[in-house]
Amino acid sequence: MAADKPQPAEIKSKPQVPVHPLFFAAHPVLFIYAKTEGGFMLGEMLRPLAITVGLTVIAMGILRAAGKNFQRAALGLTVFLLLFFSYSRLGDGIHHLANINTSIVWAAALIVLLLLVLKGRYNADAATGALNFAGAVLVVVVLFQIHASSMTGNRAIAALPHQQESKVIAPAGGQLPDVYYIILDGYGRADILKDIFNEDVSDFNGYLARKGFYVAPRARSNYAQTMLSLSSSLNMEYLDFLDQSPGENSRVRLPLFSLMRDSEVCRLFRSAGYTIVNFPSAFVGRRQISADIYVSGHGEAESFELLLAGTTPIRAVFAKVKLPKSIRRRLDPAEVDRNRTLAQLADLGLKPEGHRPMFVFVHIMCPHPPFVFNRTGGKGLRMDWGFGDGVSSGQAGDYVAAYREQVLFINSRMPAILDRILKSSPRPPVIVIQGDHGPGSRLNFEDASKTDLHERMSILNAYYLPGAPAGRVYPTITPVNTFRVIFNTYLGANFKLLPDNSFFSCWSTPYKFVHYLPAAGQ
Repeated sequence: MAADKPQPAEIKSKPQVPVHPLFFAAHPVLFIYAKTEGGFMLGEMLRPLAITVGLTVIAMGILRAAGKNFQRAALGLTVFLLLFFSYSRLGDGIHHLANINTSIVWAAALIVLLLLVLKGRYNADAATGALNFAGAVLVVVVLFQIHASSMTGNRAIAALPHQQESKVIAPAGGQLPDVYYIILDGYGRADILKDIFNEDVSDFNGYLARKGFYVAPRARSNYAQTMLSLSSSLNMEYLDFLDQSPGENSRVRLPLFSLMRDSEVCRLFRSAGYTIVNFPSAFVGRRQISADIYVSGHGEAESFELLLAGTTPIRAVFAKVKLPKSIRRRLDPAEVDRNRTLAQLADLGLKPEGHRPMFVFVHIMCPHPPFVFNRTGGKGLRMDWGFGDGVSSGQAGDYVAAYREQVLFINSRMPAILDRILKSSPRPPVIVIQGDHGPGSRLNFEDASKTDLHERMSILNAYYLPGAPAGRVYPTITPVNTFRVIFNTYLGANFKLLPDNSFFSCWSTPYKFVHYLPAAGQ
């Protein structure tokens, strides 16, 4: 009888290596950045991305060393990551269904899913392969979205009508003035504050007048949103070209960051030998404009990091656990905003020696929400924390009260700051104090017809222009002409002043502009 043929050895495939936790750690950061459609600068995403992926790598190393079944442990880690970054969405869904504590439901869901993953009967190798593939696809798709937004921002910069009509000329042997551009975000005009908020700011305006400021009595903003307004004023141009690229139905805001960061105003100041100094707010982070010196900020989280943290249980932890002050001031969104603003107010006017002349850009998130200050600087009337503006009818009274407190707070601090600037300057400085838009107690950001445009477009606009001929600024001046006046007056330019127009646009369609025509006398 013939000998049996030897059977080939059974070939076993190697088990799938679980890399999916890395993808699911990176994806929430990338997704939120892409979802803002250019609402933040790329550099703001890098630190939280490195932290989330780095901590995941450490966790995977610990699980591999400690557990016998690394695939199941990695699956449990991915489940945790998915739930961790879905906390706020889970909470929103729960509130629509019933009045149940989000933290309890989240913790229960985490325990149940972890037990199923760690103890359930399923093919862990197949699940690992499927999650590896799904995670990779999710990351590739969101990277493509980010790249598309970036290209849109570059096209907007290319479309900017750069100034060709005039150049700035530094006077030979002359000493150039420091120029301060102070944005008090959302600060309304005096008549608006009186009529809607029942707040008389005549004391503050009187102080400005005594110091030699001209406060434009009928000043309006050019745009109703911060990034639109600052993109326009810092480039001395209207933004009508953006309704073509990226288009009036686009909500991609990266072009606005590009216009602010690489603005015509900063380019012209640099050409005249100025040092650019930036006091950044928490709203858009440190790189709002490209500066030579950045002042303020003491290790707090940046604005994108605060937005990312808001999707997780971190905010719930801050609400229920008494953490050390050193941690809260760096991670708690309200504390970050308070401390950033207080640092700006403390540092403004303290001159870095050897860096004159300076163009100083200051963006202060006050009296705009979040409402974190009362009139004396203590804790404010915290409605839902966030930079969002506009309220429902039921909140209008709360908005009015909280906004008024922050107006009183900033009014109490500004005189000492302006005195410090004026006293420490080697020659009289140029100072502009401006609201980028008005208040939002009657704002509907999705419907211009339901918005009080007179409130939203009326702003504080005050100018200290030492030695300027009379009539350089006038009652209806808008921010688009601010630096045209300054360059003409102090740097030998010859810019033509533009018509003073105002445009409202909804949040979801920032480039679909509605021309606002104020009534007679407004």
